[in-house]
Amino acid sequence: MTAADFHLDPRPEEPAVCPTGHFSTAQAVPETPANRLELTFDRATCEGCALFHACPTQLNRAEDAYVLTVDLAATNLERRRRAEARGEFQPRYAIRAGIEATNSELKRRHGLGDLRVRGRPRVELAVYLKALGCNVKRMVRTLMPEPSPVTPAMT
Repeated sequence: MTAADFHLDPRPEEPAVCPTGHFSTAQAVPETPANRLELTFDRATCEGCALFHACPTQLNRAEDAYVLTVDLAATNLERRRRAEARGEFQPRYAIRAGIEATNSELKRRHGLGDLRVRGRPRVELAVYLKALGCNVKRMVRTLMPEPSPVTPAMT
C-alpha cells in the first residue's frame, strides 16, 4: 500500500480517506518542500485497522497519532502509471493517437508551427484557415478518381 491508495484532496476543508474508509483527523501543508501534504490519522483507529501492518503511515509520538507525508507529484504519477497498467489509459489515448497525424500534417505541410501573426483573433483566424486548407485538400484527394495504372507499350 502506498500514498496513491489514499483518497487525497489538497483543500484543507476536505479530509483525506484511507483505503479502508477512515477519515484523517487533520491535514496540513508544510512550508517546505513544495507539493507535500501531511495527513494525520487517529492512533486508535489506525491500530485497530485490518491493513495496519501494510499502511505507510508513521507513528508520531508527540501528537499521539499516525502521520503520512504525501508527495503529491509522485502520488499523481503513480496513479497514472497504475491506470496505464490496468488498461484504462488506452481508450482515452486512442483519441489522441488518432489526431496526432493531423496535427503533424498541419505543422509540417501547412506551417502551423510558425505563424506570422500576433494576437489571439489573428492566430485563431490563421489556425482556422490552415485547418480549412487541410480539409479542402483531403476532400479533393478523396473526390479525384484514381489514375489508372499505365502499362508500358510493347515494342
